[in-house]
Amino acid sequence: MGVQPGFNARAEAALDVWDIMTRTFTTLTRQANTNSWTGLSPTEWAVLTHLYRHGIESMAKISQTISITTGNVTYVVDKLVERGLVRRQPCAEDRRVIYAVLTDKGRQLMDEWFPTYVVKVEAMLSSKLSAEELATLKVLLTKLGTSA
Repeated sequence: MGVQPGFNARAEAALDVWDIMTRTFTTLTRQANTNSWTGLSPTEWAVLTHLYRHGIESMAKISQTISITTGNVTYVVDKLVERGLVRRQPCAEDRRVIYAVLTDKGRQLMDEWFPTYVVKVEAMLSSKLSAEELATLKVLLTKLGTSA
């Protein structure tokens, strides 16, 4: 479709990229389908994978990194605490800061689940993109994500 009245070609290209990114995210999330074999919601999985890859993290940092509200992080961490996968740890220097940490049970499950997830993600992306294209995409998406 051509440029719509009132929009320039750059605006039209930006809308096209937005639509493609949205469809791509939805498709890749569906293909990874972590819920079917972990029983976790996508947000719970995102919190667990973040903690597994980065270790102890403040609730605020988790919110910022995986782009969800602090209230949503609190809710998700509550659910993970109930399952025995995560625990809260207060900051010794600042009472306002609360950290989330994987429990032994959480680490054991992630030791089991994470390699399967990595294989799925690597297969989905590497089957379509070269190593150079993956590196370029990472740079571009990081640029977009940090400017939002």
